[in-house]
Amino acid sequence: MPNQIVLHGVSRVTAAANAGPPIARALHNRSPAAEHLGTDPRPRNQAIARRTLEYFGTGFVTGRVTIEGVPASRQVRLLDGRTTMIIAEVWSAADGRYRFDTINADREYIVLAHDHERQFNAVIADWVRPERRA
Repeated sequence: MPNQIVLHGVSRVTAAANAGPPIARALHNRSPAAEHLGTDPRPRNQAIARRTLEYFGTGFVTGRVTIEGVPASRQVRLLDGRTTMIIAEVWSAADGRYRFDTINADREYIVLAHDHERQFNAVIADWVRPERRA
């Protein structure tokens, strides 16, 4: 098997796509609970856009990025499962952990990890359902 980036800890649901209208806004994940896991290299005034209220909720998505079994710090994006709009993005920590907080747990998402060093292709986990906070 060729070298690859692997996403761990994402949950999956049935592969039934739900069509819907495009959403015009997104937001970087900047919750205090996730700040220790990775940071966005862009200044705050260069955020992608603002996330609409329909994406906020009590859910969270966590996982780990590894390259050939070794934890790695890579850019991880959370996309809406219907429209593929970027909802949030973080850099995984040195140990590979990442977390997206305050996410609507009633929606499905796509998690996308990029290798900024351009040695490996991006890895995608689709049909991801956030876990709910107790």
